[in-house]
Amino acid sequence: MKLSKPEGQTLEYKQEWCDTAKKTMIAFANDLDGILLIGVADDGEVVGCNFDQVERSVRSFARDGVEPSMSALVKARKQIVDDKIITSVLIAPGTERPYSFRGKVLTEGGVYIRLGGQTVSATLEEVMRIIRRGEPRTWESRPCNQSELTFVDSTTVRIGV
Repeated sequence: MKLSKPEGQTLEYKQEWCDTAKKTMIAFANDLDGILLIGVADDGEVVGCNFDQVERSVRSFARDGVEPSMSALVKARKQIVDDKIITSVLIAPGTERPYSFRGKVLTEGGVYIRLGGQTVSATLEEVMRIIRRGEPRTWESRPCNQSELTFVDSTTVRIGV
């Protein structure tokens, strides 16, 4: 059986858990959100997968393979289509963007985004745009970790005195 909905900005098919599935998860978290269907070929043909194995791999990657962790953004669900099991991975948009492969430089294959139905490596300009979108509050309205300030005069501030 073939699924009727084509791949696009927020939907991606993967026949099995692989490196491109990991890139797509990162891209969805860096963008609007998305659904990754594992056990479905690129043409939409349902081929099935081992749900338990895929779910463990997805959760492990979301926790240990990405900086910062995406664990809270990812939900894996078992679906049965035409007597075959597929894994539906729902990825919510993150608030700690940009998400990247653990240990990778942000502009050298670490950060991914979606362009239509494709997952691509983000350029420096795109990474900067992700960072600006990641924290919608103004600088002045953000909480301060160090709030014990002492003013000696109008030009000198001592922190934590």
